[in-house]
Amino acid sequence: MANYKNILSHVKTNEGGYSADPRDNQSKNPSDVKGLDKRYPNLPVHTYRGVAYASWKEYARRKGFVPTGKSFVNMTLAQWEDFLKTLYWDAIYGDFIKSQGIAEILFEAIWGGGSKNLVIDLQTFLRKKGFNIAVDGAMGKNTYTALNEFTSKSQKNETELVKYLTAERLKYLQSLSDWSNYSKGWTRRLYEIQDQALKYVTENPVKTGGGIILLALLGTGVYYLSKGTLPKIL
Repeated sequence: MANYKNILSHVKTNEGGYSADPRDNQSKNPSDVKGLDKRYPNLPVHTYRGVAYASWKEYARRKGFVPTGKSFVNMTLAQWEDFLKTLYWDAIYGDFIKSQGIAEILFEAIWGGGSKNLVIDLQTFLRKKGFNIAVDGAMGKNTYTALNEFTSKSQKNETELVKYLTAERLKYLQSLSDWSNYSKGWTRRLYEIQDQALKYVTENPVKTGGGIILLALLGTGVYYLSKGTLPKIL
């Protein structure tokens, strides 16, 4: 089954430090701590290591502690990893998905926001392949069971689904109002995930460890000019 630890290096590489960027919609729900984002020293931090403060408060509720701006900006690496698994990996039933690559694509969608749309795309795809499942955007046993059955049949099936979900995710991101601000970073991350997922199809993900493969994608018209950061879209 898929292992969330394999995607940690990708997320750590792509997520920055403290952010008080007012263009990010998470700026509507900031902490009370200012001065840590040197670009906006007078604005409160709303995101740290890709974690939105609003999501940190939900994590605190589940874990039974009182969330504060101080606890947020002093989040440990162990807390960050547990946060990632608890609120995001477990939400897409990652531990029950056989395909490491598909699990990481779904994780990236829920981590970045708008995962319901991608689950609907997945369910629609599986129904067209003959699986009698609901198209409701809710990831659950029926969906991951059908997913596992489809991808286990052949590498061709898994490859087809990886490319389909990547294309649908790109369409969703392009429809967002802040696409113009973050398109380079979003596109780069999207194709990093796809490239790694395609590598997983033929290699053991435990051995490869979820390393990032960054290709030039010649002929696709996609060129990675800057690193960028994927903000939360909740």
